[in-house]
Amino acid sequence: MFLAGGSGDPGRIAAQIVTGVGFLGAGTILHTRGAVTGLTSAATIWLVAAIGVGVGAGAIYESAGATLLVLLVLRALRAVEPFVRRRAVVSRLRVEVDAAPGSAEEVERIVREAGLEVAAVHAEPRGGRMVIELEARGSQQQQDYARLSLLRASGAYTLSVDE
Repeated sequence: MFLAGGSGDPGRIAAQIVTGVGFLGAGTILHTRGAVTGLTSAATIWLVAAIGVGVGAGAIYESAGATLLVLLVLRALRAVEPFVRRRAVVSRLRVEVDAAPGSAEEVERIVREAGLEVAAVHAEPRGGRMVIELEARGSQQQQDYARLSLLRASGAYTLSVDE
């Protein structure tokens, strides 16, 4: 840096690291199935870069303390994550069934028995069949169980899911 005639400003180096690592972190964030994943990984990548800048700037003890703090927080997040994810998935189910009396109520009952919260139900007759759309919220395991139960229900023809 000095050989090229630069000023050697460490703030400029840190700014470039923040920019570059920000793009790396953004690449780890994914949006799938109505959920965002990779936020912890992105934050961890950024923190590791910040700790590296601290070490490079000579703040060894502060960087070691930050490393220990990050490790403790990540351990705590691992323990808390299952409780946070428990009700994280919202999906829109569309089921085509026989147009028998009570078919919409039966579909809703199956979904509720799987442990899902049902937010909205819309039923529409279509050519001798009934198309039932509902919004369900619950864990991924509950979602999967509800879908299997709906597919096994007598009179069910199709099931589609938007998450």
